Amino acid sequence: MISLLRIDGLNLKRYLFGIILILSITAGLLSFKMVPVSPATSSLQDFSAERAFEHIEAISSNPHPIGSDEIEQVRNYIINEITGLGITAEIQTTTVPDYYGINSNEPVTIKNIYAYYRELTQQAA
Repeated sequence: MISLLRIDGLNLKRYLFGIILILSITAGLLSFKMVPVSPATSSLQDFSAERAFEHIEAISSNPHPIGSDEIEQVRNYIINEITGLGITAEIQTTTVPDYYGINSNEPVTIKNIYAYYRELTQQAA
C-alpha cells in the first residue's frame, strides 16, 4: 500500500499527464459553443435547420425504392428545388446489378442527380 502512495519519477509523470489531459478536455468542452439555429425565414445564403427539415420531411414521407414511382417524385422534387435556387441539375443514368432482388436479379437503371453551381463573372475588356 505504501508503494501506491509513493511518488517517484514515473508515477509523477503519469499524474501530471493525467492532470494535463483532464484540464485539456475540460477547457475544450468549456470553449465549445453551439451554433445558433437560423429560422426558416433567414437568408437563403445562411443554413437553416428548419428549412432543411422541411426538405427531409418531403423526401422521407414515403419509401422510394429503385424503380418506383415514388423515387421519380423524390427526384423531381430535388431537381425542382435545386433549379429554383439557380443551380444547374443534370441526371446521370447508369445500369447496375439489382442488389435488392426487386427485378429478379436483372440489371436495373438508376438515375443520379448531378448538380453544379457556376457563378458567372464578367471579364474586363
